[in-house]
Amino acid sequence: MSGGWLSALSYCGNLKTLRLLSCESIDACPGPDEHLGCCPTLEELYLERCQVREKEGVRALFLVCKFVKEISFQDCWGLEDDLFRYAAPCRRVKSISLEGCSLLTTIGLDSVVQNWKELQTLKVVSCNNIQDSEITPELATLFSILKELKWRPNSRSLLAISLSGTGVGKKGDAHHGGQEKMIGYLHAAQGIFVHIATYCSSFLIIMFHIIPLVAFSKMYSPTNVEYYWRLQVVEITLLLKDSDSFTLEQKIRRGCLLQAFAELGVNYGKFDDIASQDALSSSSVSARGIGIAPSYQAFGIAPTSHAPGTPHSIDYLFQFGDSISDTGNLVIESPVRAHNFAAYPYGMTMHKTTGRCSDGLLMIDQFATFFDKPFLNPYLAKGADFSQGVNFAVAGSTALDTPTLQSKGILSPVTPSSLNVQLDWFRTHLETICDNALDCQDILSRSLILIETGGNDYNYAMLEGKTMDQVREMVTEVVEIIINAAKQVISLGATRVYIPGNFPIGCLPIYKATFENDYSFDELRCLDGLNAFARYHNDHLKEAIKELQQEYPEVAVVYGDYYSALSSVLDNADALGFDVPNMFTACCGSGDNDYNFDVTRLCGSQGFEVCADPNQFISWDGIHMTQETYKRMSQWLLPRLVQELNRV
Repeated sequence: MSGGWLSALSYCGNLKTLRLLSCESIDACPGPDEHLGCCPTLEELYLERCQVREKEGVRALFLVCKFVKEISFQDCWGLEDDLFRYAAPCRRVKSISLEGCSLLTTIGLDSVVQNWKELQTLKVVSCNNIQDSEITPELATLFSILKELKWRPNSRSLLAISLSGTGVGKKGDAHHGGQEKMIGYLHAAQGIFVHIATYCSSFLIIMFHIIPLVAFSKMYSPTNVEYYWRLQVVEITLLLKDSDSFTLEQKIRRGCLLQAFAELGVNYGKFDDIASQDALSSSSVSARGIGIAPSYQAFGIAPTSHAPGTPHSIDYLFQFGDSISDTGNLVIESPVRAHNFAAYPYGMTMHKTTGRCSDGLLMIDQFATFFDKPFLNPYLAKGADFSQGVNFAVAGSTALDTPTLQSKGILSPVTPSSLNVQLDWFRTHLETICDNALDCQDILSRSLILIETGGNDYNYAMLEGKTMDQVREMVTEVVEIIINAAKQVISLGATRVYIPGNFPIGCLPIYKATFENDYSFDELRCLDGLNAFARYHNDHLKEAIKELQQEYPEVAVVYGDYYSALSSVLDNADALGFDVPNMFTACCGSGDNDYNFDVTRLCGSQGFEVCADPNQFISWDGIHMTQETYKRMSQWLLPRLVQELNRV
């Protein structure tokens, strides 16, 4: 179709339906966003046998149709995850139908539909890259509140079978008034099976036991879900006993369970103990209905790095990064600059100060616990135990080195220990633990390398007055430095590398307090322009990681979606037990504003105030998150990390 036609739609005052058939192009030249406008009356958008490869055309289409209520893609070529994400701003969507969209994945679908709070109907048919095994707890939760669900992504889908007779996917309202609480109960009930699924190659357990729970939650009050969960444990016990009278469905469920336990090496007789002990008694249910997860020990296993189904032999963790990950390097390197982080109230939840920029544990601590490793000591703590890994991260550090930033007129005021400096430390450390290059290769082949950096490059630039265009110009260079670091550790023998993206920075108190008059708010009251920049960086990073993975197919290079992880916490703040009115308020600070943040009087400075319960706050000091937030983010990230690591 000719270029520029989309901009005319904003003048169609009575247009209700837009149907595109067999289009080779959507709009080759849609023009600038400010000329596009939108069509507020448009309610239905249908695309059939269309080529949707042009990013700008697809993005412009969804901008013009942002008030649409029904979207349908049928046999459209080129609709992959990044293109489908342009539909996320269409917040009024109530119905989405996807048929014959073979490039779209479960992750791509999940990342978009979670933004559609009014969604009632979901149809997925013949989309071969959408897999049952990739269904997330969030997507399972969404299934529970839909009025209509048709899920037949491919001929191998077992979920289509398991939905039969459960009540999911049939029209009908969810239990009145209980939906927000239900999310909490659902997350609680998912506990044990999410953990088990993390350690085995099949997610069938979730399909057969969580989906019926979701269906049950639609029909009964939240207070009954805990009782039903106990019934699920009893049902498992009965299935494991075997019987000639089992129905075909029961035999399938039994086979699924035996497969999972065989992979886990679990003594499934322990289920008898769980059922008899009434493991999920009411006393174990928190006030918010969150966090119920029977321990691994109850099943005769521990979450070790050698559990079957996890990435085999992760014996070491090596962390590069900044204050999101620093466990004490800055405090040792520069006690004056780090004086706030080295004193109360930092570490108050841990009951000791460690140099962590939070009230307690960080995400790297959660990761270490998950892989059965001790907390990583900072590299500069000479004489510390580095037998299972090292933390090279330094609070305030950058991806670009100090001279490069200075050449752009940007000061790095906290530390000169940029990513390249940390890589030098890494090589020096390897010399102390390796006898030769082959020895290093062996160690690194059994390691997980985490490279979390780049945020401060942009923080300093923005806070020092650089324009958004100037900051955007830095992205290519920042991403290149991160990818080069990954290549260096791979060249030394690393086989698993985790590279997180940026947070939705427009939701952080530091940015909201500083720039709230410069950008508009989105539906969460985050600054949309700053979040758009974070996505811009993340998109470039994901594309570079994809190219790196193609260059090193034998290495697992995994993108860490910090943006979606924190967004999930914000979207579900109430259900997760956070204080929603203070969702964007720093627990610790001294700002005379809604965010309790002042960049000249940070947490720990004279006159600061600290909240009574950091677990109810998402932000710790306006810049960093609380331990509770990092824990929730880690719970979102870790299953996805394991799944990706197991692909290679």
